[in-house]
Amino acid sequence: PPRDLQILNVKRDNSITGTEGKALTLECEVVSGRPKQLLQWMHNEKIIMQNRTGVLNYTFIPKYTDHLSQFTCKAISSALDVLLVQDVTIFIFYAPQVYFNKRETSVKIIEGHSLTIECNGNGNPDPANFTWTKKAELFWNLISKLPTLYINNVKRTESGQYACEASNVVGTGRKEIVVLVMYAPHVDIQYQNYTKKVKTRLLKCNATGLPSIYNFYDWEHKSNYGDHIRFLSGGKDGFLYLPDNVNDNNYQDNGYYKCTVDNKIPDTNGNIKQNGEVYLDVKGKPVFVIDNADTVYGEYHQSVSVAVNIFSNPEYTSLEIFDKNGGDIKSGPHLKVMEDYTSVIDNFHGTRVHVKGYRITIRIENLTNVYLTEYTCNVKNAFGQSQHKLSVLRADPPQMPLNVTLMLVANDVKVEWNPNFNGGFQQYFYIEYRDQDSTIWKQKLAFNTTTNAGNSFTVHNLKYSRVYIFRMYARNRIGESNKTNEMFVTINQEHSSVVFYSVVTGSTSVALLLIIVITACVVKRWMRHKVQINHSCTQTYNIEAEQYDEIDEDQIVQRHDSETSACDNIQETSVDTDYEQPVDPFSTDRSDNVQLNESSSNSESSENETDENDTFTKDIVVNSYEQLIDNPEQPLPYDALNQ
Repeated sequence: PPRDLQILNVKRDNSITGTEGKALTLECEVVSGRPKQLLQWMHNEKIIMQNRTGVLNYTFIPKYTDHLSQFTCKAISSALDVLLVQDVTIFIFYAPQVYFNKRETSVKIIEGHSLTIECNGNGNPDPANFTWTKKAELFWNLISKLPTLYINNVKRTESGQYACEASNVVGTGRKEIVVLVMYAPHVDIQYQNYTKKVKTRLLKCNATGLPSIYNFYDWEHKSNYGDHIRFLSGGKDGFLYLPDNVNDNNYQDNGYYKCTVDNKIPDTNGNIKQNGEVYLDVKGKPVFVIDNADTVYGEYHQSVSVAVNIFSNPEYTSLEIFDKNGGDIKSGPHLKVMEDYTSVIDNFHGTRVHVKGYRITIRIENLTNVYLTEYTCNVKNAFGQSQHKLSVLRADPPQMPLNVTLMLVANDVKVEWNPNFNGGFQQYFYIEYRDQDSTIWKQKLAFNTTTNAGNSFTVHNLKYSRVYIFRMYARNRIGESNKTNEMFVTINQEHSSVVFYSVVTGSTSVALLLIIVITACVVKRWMRHKVQINHSCTQTYNIEAEQYDEIDEDQIVQRHDSETSACDNIQETSVDTDYEQPVDPFSTDRSDNVQLNESSSNSESSENETDENDTFTKDIVVNSYEQLIDNPEQPLPYDALNQ
C-alpha cells in the first residue's frame, strides 16, 4: 500500500504563507504502492484536483477570502485500510478591504449639522495609513489623514463624492461614498415694474434647495413701511398673477411682495419657512390719499396750517393752488406754501397703511375773512393729474350737548347726553349741579363712559331726601357752548332690602305663587324709584309708577327743529393733536395750532369719545315722537334731511 503522505514546504503549524494576487503552489507527495494510489487536493469538501501519481501540485492565485482557509491532500488505494490524509492552512497577506459603518454608499445630512463617517479597513496585516479625499472636477483633493471623516457645521458646498483609502505593506484599499447636504431653499423673485396700462402683472418665486420639492404659501403684500396690506394666493409653481383693480387703483399695487416657501428642511436657525421679497414699483398719476380733510377750522386772527397729503409715483412735477375765485395763492403777505417728502396714510386694497408720499402745507399766519374760503389743489406728473378741494372755516365754540337725561341709581345720578358739533376743535363736557337750597354750583369734567345710547358720566354720593339741579355745557379752545336747561332730581330715602325665605314644606304651587308676589312687589318699588326730569327752571316733579305728563306734539317738532339746526353744520374736522387737556379746566390754550388734515369724528377719543354704535340725535327724537303719539306714519321735519 502507499505510505508517507506529506505536504511540502509547510511550517511546523501545518501552514503555508501566500500573498493576495501572487501564485501559490501546494505540493503533495506519497510513496507509491500497488495498485497505484489516487492523489486528491480538496478545498471546502470539494475535489479541486486529482491524479494517479506519486506527486500532485496545485497552483492558484489566492484572494483575501482564502486567508485561513484549509486545503486537504488524500491518498486513496484499495490496499489501504485507512485513507492517508494531510491538511494545510493558508495564511494570506492582502491589502485592506475598506468599508463604512453602515455599509452605505451615500449619506444625507442637513446643513448646519455635524457629519461623521468612520472608515474601516480589514487587511493582513492591519492598515497602517488612512486618507480621505473629495472629488473635484478633474482630480481628488486631500481632506483628512484620519480614519474618521468629521465636518462640523456642514455646508451645502460640501456635498459631493468622497473616498477613503487604507493601506498596508501589501497594498491600498479604497471605498467611495456620496454626501448629500440637504438645505432650506434660497428664494429669488423674478418680476418687472410696470405702469397702470399693463394688463398682465406677474411675479415668479424661484426656490433653490435640496430636496427640490417645494410647498409655496400665500404671498404677502406690504407697504414700504412694512405695514401689512393683503395676502394673495399664487400657484403651486410659485407664480403670482396680480388681480385686476377697479376704479383706477393700480397705484395700490405699489409695495413689497413676499414669497414664502419650504421643502421641510430647516435653515441653520431652525426655521422651516423661507422667504424673499421685492419692491414692486407701479407708476401712475398722483392720488390724494384718504387722510385729507374737506374742511379745516382755524381761530380768527391766529395762524393755521392746512396740510394736503399726496401719493405720487413718480414724483409730481406741477403744483397749483387756487382760491374760490381762481386766484393763485402760491404765496402772499400772510401765506406760505411748503412741500415735504413724508409718510402719509392711505387705504391700500381695503387696509389703512403708512406709505411714502408728499405733504403740501399751506401756512396762513393771520386767519382773516380773506382766507376763509374754498381752495383747490391740482397736482400733475408724467402720467396725469388729480384735484382736491377743501374749505377753511372759522372755528367757533362748541354747540350745546343734546338729549341730556338723568337716571337715579341709589344716591348716584347718571347723566347721559349726545355730543353736538365741536366747533372745529376738540371739545370737553362739563356737568354742573347744586342743591336746590344752595346757590353754589359744583362742576365735574366728564370723563365719559361710551355706551350704545351715547356718552355718560355718574355723579356719586348725593344726599338722600334732597333735590338737586343739574345742567351741562361743552367747551373747546375757542369758548363754551350755551348751558342746557336745568333739570331737577330728588334723591329718595334709602329703602331696606327685601329678604327672601326658603319654604321647605308645602306644595310647589304655593311656593311659586309666593315668588311671583315678591317679584311683583320688588318691581313696583323699583318703578317708584324713577325720577321725573323737568326741563323748566322753576318746578320739581317726582315720578311715581304709571304717572306721565302729556307732551304737546308741536313742542316735539319745535325741539326737533332746534336740534336739527344745531346739527346741520356738523361735519368731520381736523383735531389739533398738540392741544392737550388743560390742567385748569376753566382756562383754554390759544397757542398756534397746526391742523393736520386727518379725518376725525365729533366724539372725543378714549374717555371723551362715543362708541361707533352711538344713537344719533335724529334717532332719539324720532323714536320719542313715535312712542308719544303712537303714530309712526306721521312725517317729521327730519324727513327733509334725507332729501
